[in-house]
Amino acid sequence: MWSQPFFQGFKNSQAPADPGNCQNLPITAHSVWNNTPYTQRLHATWLCTGGSVLIAPFQQVTDLGTGRRGLDAY
Repeated sequence: MWSQPFFQGFKNSQAPADPGNCQNLPITAHSVWNNTPYTQRLHATWLCTGGSVLIAPFQQVTDLGTGRRGLDAY
């Protein structure tokens, strides 16, 4: 994941999340590449609350619009 749209800014590699196990992200993600075989869900806020977006296995999203701060598995 990157701190800016279009894979720019600070990059952070994150291990995939397990279902029911929320991970607070160290950066606000604005673009992501899910290079795992697992669907991941990014949330608007820490503690995996707020609006969310699903990222399919191996999907790239160049601009999430609103930054994302929490990660769990779908």
